[in-house]
Amino acid sequence: MYRGAGVLTLYTPFALVNNTISKNQCTDITPAASGAGVHAYAGGSSIDGSNNIVYGNIATVNPNCHGDVFFNYSCIEGGMTGTGNITDDPMFTDDYSLQWGSPCIDTGDPLSAYDPDGTIADMGAYPFDQTTGVENGNEAGNPSGFFMYSCYPNPFNPSTAISYDLPKAAHILLTVYDINGKQVAQLADGCQVAGSHELIFDAVNLSSGIYFARLQVGNLQQTQKLVLVK
Repeated sequence: MYRGAGVLTLYTPFALVNNTISKNQCTDITPAASGAGVHAYAGGSSIDGSNNIVYGNIATVNPNCHGDVFFNYSCIEGGMTGTGNITDDPMFTDDYSLQWGSPCIDTGDPLSAYDPDGTIADMGAYPFDQTTGVENGNEAGNPSGFFMYSCYPNPFNPSTAISYDLPKAAHILLTVYDINGKQVAQLADGCQVAGSHELIFDAVNLSSGIYFARLQVGNLQQTQKLVLVK
């Protein structure tokens, strides 16, 4: 195979919506080996679409997309001009569903039909079920969903505990803002394992007032109100 190992069109325009195209390879090593993911080949061929993931394909030239390919709201390794397109690692599981925290969750075309869980369309073939927090069930012993608990104590002085659950390993960002929207603390920014977590917010150098702790996991976020009384 030296063209279009994933999807190939000859002399025909068509559309692709909500597809995952990955790990395809054009085995020919000549310069003609191109578009292992998606290839619109020969006159009149074109491929339009949205909500697709084309990532991790291998070819000598343009390994993921080649020819007249026009996608919007899609994850394209190497990039593609189009509304809402991203280039980030889609964070696949072993079966090409999406991990918790994937940048492809809720970033599909907002005018598309909603996912079965009632949220904005995801990119790719397998929508992430946010009602359970996992696509194919959670590992034994892990929390069943993403949840941020009320901080304790609250009101507090000078410190309070911020607790949350992660059903799967994910990149998290935990920040604190004052009532004017100014960030006053960043408590975490990195990958964490699945399970229950707790971090301490120490406000010893801050003035009394209302603050907000915001936890972001991929495109999801939850916020808790904090009251500092000194």
